[in-house]
Amino acid sequence: MKSATLTAARLLAHALVMGVALAGVYILVGNPFEGQGKAGMLRYFTIQSNLLVAALALAEFALVALGRMPGRRFARARGFGLVAISLTGSAYALFLARVWSPTGMMAVGDTLAHYVSPLAALAIWALFSEKGKLRLRDAALWLAYPAAYLVWSQINGALTGFYPYWFVNPKPAPEGLGSAWLVLAFAAGTCAVLWLLGAALVGIDRALARKRGSRGASVEGLR
Repeated sequence: MKSATLTAARLLAHALVMGVALAGVYILVGNPFEGQGKAGMLRYFTIQSNLLVAALALAEFALVALGRMPGRRFARARGFGLVAISLTGSAYALFLARVWSPTGMMAVGDTLAHYVSPLAALAIWALFSEKGKLRLRDAALWLAYPAAYLVWSQINGALTGFYPYWFVNPKPAPEGLGSAWLVLAFAAGTCAVLWLLGAALVGIDRALARKRGSRGASVEGLR
């Protein structure tokens, strides 16, 4: 009975993460910025990272429903999504919230995509996902997506003049950071912080795995 209850809780938790992420995406894409169009909204890291989190939550939901234990590859992919959505939440809070004040449904979508989704994804991972499968080298691999997004933003911006965020825009302030060198410096600092975040995620993963292992050993000792 206890196992069935835990399984139901895990299914509900992963469904919640998926629902929150998709709801935020649906609202933001359904209310595109002027001149963007719905397809144009897909160029934003916020939308992409929330879609990634939703896909991973759906995959984990399916694995739990089938009674299968996610392996090392999935754990690494899930960490990839957690770092990406953490970047979405932290970058928005630090650099974007002060320059954008949405109203109405856009405010709802903004809150779901930038705050609720990152917090829910991290909390559900800590509470329900299996632990002990992450490695420190994964923290470097998780930088691939943000780095690729930065490269794309520079190439696309040079060709079209569109930069999704002011901190990847080399144009003068207040439109951008002021130069390509400043964008590069900002990107390097962001990657360093993300690596530390990834390393912290691995450390928490190991600590929780040891804690659960000790608890399991204690229960076995009482039998």
